[in-house]
Amino acid sequence: METRSTTGSAKVPPLRQRIAYLILGAFGGAAFMMFTQARALDNLYLKNAHLTMQYEDLRQELDHAQQELYAQIARSSKSTLYPTLKTIRVTVDNADATTTLAVTKFVKTNLAFLIGTQVRVFADAPSVITQVLDRKTLVINGQRVGINLRTAVILDDTLYLTVQTTTPR
Repeated sequence: METRSTTGSAKVPPLRQRIAYLILGAFGGAAFMMFTQARALDNLYLKNAHLTMQYEDLRQELDHAQQELYAQIARSSKSTLYPTLKTIRVTVDNADATTTLAVTKFVKTNLAFLIGTQVRVFADAPSVITQVLDRKTLVINGQRVGINLRTAVILDDTLYLTVQTTTPR
């Protein structure tokens, strides 16, 4: 059932071929839309993970502030010479969003034992943080990522860390 033009050289494709092109176009469009939606979902996942970490930090700060308030009320006007470490803030250099989240989680997990200790410990043994973090290697998304501690600063009751990621050869 092929139809041909009576006026000359232009051929009209048969009906089956038109239907095949239509179906092929629909599948191509569906695949493109699925790819676009998957990318948007991945971006939302990364944003959610970042906001979850921020929420956990703020929740931890709130819990520590409440504990400190109760402790101050309990001990009346007695003050300590050195504050206790309450929060760890991490900044990651040379990393994409996924690596930043993984490295931040790794650092906070490995240094969680320091929360609640007096800042005086770091004055007595400043290499504690370096021994725990420096030159560690993680596997993130199948790729090895090295961690190098750049700076560690304690201000009041917060430990600020800057780490740099490297890709070992």
